[in-house]
Amino acid sequence: PSDSFYDLQSPGLIPWFEARVRQNPVEPAVVDGEESISYERLKQKVDTLTTFLSTRGVKAGRIVAIILDRSSRLVTAILAVLKAGAACFLVDPATPVTRIKTMLRDCRAHTVLTDAPGIENHTFFTLKDLENNRVPVHVTKPRQTVADFDKLPFPDRSLIDYEKYR
Repeated sequence: PSDSFYDLQSPGLIPWFEARVRQNPVEPAVVDGEESISYERLKQKVDTLTTFLSTRGVKAGRIVAIILDRSSRLVTAILAVLKAGAACFLVDPATPVTRIKTMLRDCRAHTVLTDAPGIENHTFFTLKDLENNRVPVHVTKPRQTVADFDKLPFPDRSLIDYEKYR
C-alpha cells in the first residue's frame, strides 16, 4: 500500500498529518480547483484556526459543527477542530435551515464554523435562536475590496475630540 493513505493502526490523524508536513513540506496537500496548498501552508492555516477555536473554548469533549462546501477551507476546518481535541459534525450547506437547526440542537454543538457561501441561504435571524440553546453563531459578512483608495472620502477631523484620547 502507498504511504499516502491513512493507516488505521496509527496513533491518529493529526500525528499522521504532522508527519506528512515534516516529510513533504512543499508538496501539495490539497488541490482545490486552481488553488494548490502545500502541507506547510496547510499546517499554518490549521494552527491559526486551532488557536482561534481554542480561545473560544473548543477542546476535548466539545462538538464543532462545520457548515462548509467541499473545499480547502473544509479540510482546514476539520484538521483544526481535531487538533483542538474536539469532534467534527459536518453539515451540508444545502441542507434546509429547519433541518440544520434540529441537527445542531441534537448534536449539542459548542461552536458552528461556516462562511458566507455556506450560510448565504440561512439568514442570521433563522439561526440566532441557537444561542438560546448555547450554540454561539458568529457570522461576518464579506467585505467589499477597496480598489481605489483615492476615491475614499476624507474624514472630517474637526469632529474628533483629540483631548479625550490623550
